[in-house]
Amino acid sequence: MPVDKEYPRFFFDQFKVLWFIQQAQYEVDTYGIDGRGMLKLRSFGNIMEKGIQEFQQDVTYRNLRTRWVYLKDMYKTWETLKQLAGEGYDEVTNTFNLTEPRWAEILEVLPKAMRFKFNGLPNREQMTLLFAQI
Repeated sequence: MPVDKEYPRFFFDQFKVLWFIQQAQYEVDTYGIDGRGMLKLRSFGNIMEKGIQEFQQDVTYRNLRTRWVYLKDMYKTWETLKQLAGEGYDEVTNTFNLTEPRWAEILEVLPKAMRFKFNGLPNREQMTLLFAQI
């Protein structure tokens, strides 16, 4: 019986996040999502296999599921912040131009929006394609 090869742990850097978004988009287009807005188990399995081949690292279901939930939550927070900010969102720079009192109001209602105070949504176009319909 062959011994499973052990790979180093898998950590997401910018490159791997973009890779994951692209793989997830392919899986969503091919197999769709389940009723909870998650990738199907089959899709996670496909991405795991591709990740192990591509990066020679131990990619687990938990790694991928956690990253999916994190990215989806980040996208939904960004969308909500765009609605709350109204005219304060700059589409060109992908940033929010809000006064400090307005930020304070928004952060009371949406504390997770703090991550977007100084930076925009990373991989905005790809994440919009992936999560806009979910």
